[in-house]
Amino acid sequence: MAGGSSRVGGGSYGERVFKKSCGLLRIETLVVEKYEFICDEEGNFPIAWMCRKLGVARSSYYEWKRNRGVLNSYEIRRAELADEVCSIFASQRARAGARGITAELRRRGHHISVKLVARVMAENGLAACL
Repeated sequence: MAGGSSRVGGGSYGERVFKKSCGLLRIETLVVEKYEFICDEEGNFPIAWMCRKLGVARSSYYEWKRNRGVLNSYEIRRAELADEVCSIFASQRARAGARGITAELRRRGHHISVKLVARVMAENGLAACL
């Protein structure tokens, strides 16, 4: 690098370059958290300015705000599935694992994988007791 070096320790080969590692160890905030912050501060600062500073698209913020609290078809299906998995789990006295619950759901006509049932069980804190 000619001229002003951005390397640590005088610019010798193999040293760290600040510009290339600036975001490596930084904890990234979720986009939803940024949207919630913008929503909370809406009266104090211009929305366009906050979106620009936080690195989110203004149109995406407005879409999030419009659809906030509205469940999509995936979320509705997932909630119904969680209810059914919990009821099967309770009816089998906490002895059925993901494979057993999947088999029961398939008998009831659902097209579902063992992996999805396992995820739903984990999200709801269900674990089979032997």
